[in-house]
Amino acid sequence: MSELKVASCFEFEKVLRGKSNKLFYPKSEVDAAIAELKAKLEDVQATAYAESVDAGMENRRLKRALWLARAELCRRLDVDRYLRKHINSWYNENCLTWAEACVAMEVKMCKAESKCRAKAEEYK
Repeated sequence: MSELKVASCFEFEKVLRGKSNKLFYPKSEVDAAIAELKAKLEDVQATAYAESVDAGMENRRLKRALWLARAELCRRLDVDRYLRKHINSWYNENCLTWAEACVAMEVKMCKAESKCRAKAEEYK
């Protein structure tokens, strides 16, 4: 920041005579106000940084919880009931016997669960 310029005595005399409406402040007061504002700015910047770090940590925690919930959903899926509900769309399209369809779906759910758990570990 550039330093304040000192006004000439001529300008100050104009103010005293009422011919100018410029305001004059003592340099020491202005410097003190600037120093105070700089200190406040540093505090605000530090607070903003701390809040952004906290938000980032919260975001990671929530993403990890989401991936763990997805993994739990894959683990708990009742394959037999799922296939009965979606029998026309998945079971018949792949021309599988019921047992083959159940095994294939179990394998897919197991892979999905492990992928979800691996993704959750990225956010640990």
